[in-house]
Amino acid sequence: MDLTACSVGSAYALALNLLPAKFTSDIICKVLWYFSQATTISSGLLLVVIAVQRYLKVCKPLLTLTLRWKRIAIFLCFITSSIFSIPTLFFYGELQFPHPNNSSVIGSRCGQIGRTDDLFRSSVITYTILEFLAAIAGCISFTVLYALIGKQIYKKFIIFRRTTTLRRRPLGKNNKPISTSTTDDGKNRASVDSIDIDIVSSVNNSQESIVDDNQPSQRKKRRSLDVLQENVSALKQHFHTHRYTYMFMAITLFFMITFTPRITLMVTESVDHNFWRNLVDQPKTIAVCLFFYRFYIFNHIINPFIYGFFDTTFKYEVKKLFCMTINARARDRIDMNLSQEQKLEQWNDEQIQIYIGNDVLLIVYILLGLIGNTLVMIVYKYKMKQNVDDRYFIPWLALLDLLACTFRCSFEFARKMTPVNFRGSMLCKLCWIPINITAFSSMILLFVIALHRYLKVCRPFGKQMNLSGKRVALGITLGISLIPTIALNAYNEEVKVYNSELNVTGFVCDIDINGIDAGFIVFIVFATVFILVIMGGLLLLNILIGRQIYKQIHFRMKMTRVDQSAVSRGTTSHETDQLPSVSRHPNEDTSNSFRQQKDVKKENVSHTFSYMFMMVAIAFFLSYIPQFIILFMSLGSDNFWIGKSKAELSLLAVIREMNVLNNIVNPIIYGYYDKKFREKSVHFLRCNNCCLCPSNSVVPETY
Repeated sequence: MDLTACSVGSAYALALNLLPAKFTSDIICKVLWYFSQATTISSGLLLVVIAVQRYLKVCKPLLTLTLRWKRIAIFLCFITSSIFSIPTLFFYGELQFPHPNNSSVIGSRCGQIGRTDDLFRSSVITYTILEFLAAIAGCISFTVLYALIGKQIYKKFIIFRRTTTLRRRPLGKNNKPISTSTTDDGKNRASVDSIDIDIVSSVNNSQESIVDDNQPSQRKKRRSLDVLQENVSALKQHFHTHRYTYMFMAITLFFMITFTPRITLMVTESVDHNFWRNLVDQPKTIAVCLFFYRFYIFNHIINPFIYGFFDTTFKYEVKKLFCMTINARARDRIDMNLSQEQKLEQWNDEQIQIYIGNDVLLIVYILLGLIGNTLVMIVYKYKMKQNVDDRYFIPWLALLDLLACTFRCSFEFARKMTPVNFRGSMLCKLCWIPINITAFSSMILLFVIALHRYLKVCRPFGKQMNLSGKRVALGITLGISLIPTIALNAYNEEVKVYNSELNVTGFVCDIDINGIDAGFIVFIVFATVFILVIMGGLLLLNILIGRQIYKQIHFRMKMTRVDQSAVSRGTTSHETDQLPSVSRHPNEDTSNSFRQQKDVKKENVSHTFSYMFMMVAIAFFLSYIPQFIILFMSLGSDNFWIGKSKAELSLLAVIREMNVLNNIVNPIIYGYYDKKFREKSVHFLRCNNCCLCPSNSVVPETY
């Protein structure tokens, strides 16, 4: 839930920062507000459930929540938050407002709708009051439950500290038997009120028996030190026993601290619907208010650090996961007494270390893909209004690149974390669906773009793609990509791999070649033919486009030379009749050559988009061909990845993930060939912190 809330909240805040006065999508605004509200409420409700669970575990140990009731509680939290967030779909959306210094300039942002009718205002205020009361009820619940928990823990601590100060005494009928109780970590341990007093005080008595009774000051000093040591030991034992309770107390405390400013500002903007408009001339105040308005995101970030501080097991596993060096002797030594599950975990940990470099590379891929393709979508969709016909498919291709890069890198990162312990065929199938859809869609869309460029360059007077035709092409692209995705998904599942050296069976998410039947062979043949047809068509169309462009440039150069020759002959004849003694200007040939180069450059500029999409197609070929080679090689052996050296495994993983480079390099290609995209991007990045950029700083549309 923290991951979802942090991702949605950060994406929403980033969108508002990048489009402070040009957020023109009402639907996206409503969706972002809804999910931001739903995830926030779910986090709060889950903390309430956790507080109740801790209360029952500590104060009512006989009434603990079972696994079934925990799942029911989580489900109810999601349902309640989803229903309670529905009003945000009606209260928030695209809001238009005038420039403070120029009323003719109208901006758009995502926020509370500026309706002033009584019904709407009363509905907003009522909903805000309900939110405020729910927040107050949650805070009271946290306070009461954790106060009772703290009281119970304090009682146990006092009893335990008193028992540690008692002297050793012989066992007798007054001694209580040792009983057990359940601690925070679910283990049975001796209760503090019936602990064996002889064992607790044996060390202290043995030390104090050495002290001479005639030296009271020394005895007093020694006893004070003993008491201090006993208290420190008792405190350590106490915090270790109740570490999970203190952990959730800290999480709840940070939750209330980080969400209080947001709730306060939400109440303020609901009561005063002009709250943000009144701050237009106060940028520093707006920055401070936005900081506290989004301060709740910090709660979702700090929780993993709290887990690491209190939960020693979690901290140990994290260190083991990201440890860069492992003792080679300990890594190669396999204890034959280990169970199969322990051997599998050890084998999986060894494989994780091999792909650490690939993990870092995948994270870099995700960041570059998110930044580059998001910038392309924003600039081409909202900042460039001219020459839409040539640029129509670019935002859609950038969206597919963004999704393909994110899905593939995230999935590969998950497989690197569980290289031989990826469990669950259903999870495997669900992971492969978006990856295959985006990959096939990108391939088919590149073919559609090449066809569009072919019609414009080679058949300019023939039938062209209009807006409806482009939309139909996008729909067909998505529909066709679903067909091979569904067929291929039937064979993606959890596959068992056997390691004879360790005598253990691992699990990977891949195609089970042992279960290959005639249907799979037929599908592979059709899929291969389909891919070859798409790639061949893509190559053929780009060759025809390049051939036509070459003809046009060659024809333009030829016509320029003919015109220059005609003008030169006419001028020479005229000068000969009038002034026989005057010769041609010595720089005339140089001027004609420069004019010819200028015409060629102008012709190249007119074909900028054709060159750009040619480079995109070339990058596609170069990035996907190595992956297809690895794919067909792995289909020939069920143990293709077994027995390879560490360097070979790491290199093969890099080659298999090279197709992601196609999704990353496309924004760079757009920036290299499309001058207007470069100008608009620089202008956008410079003005993204302003509410509205000055009119004299707007980059003019030239083409």
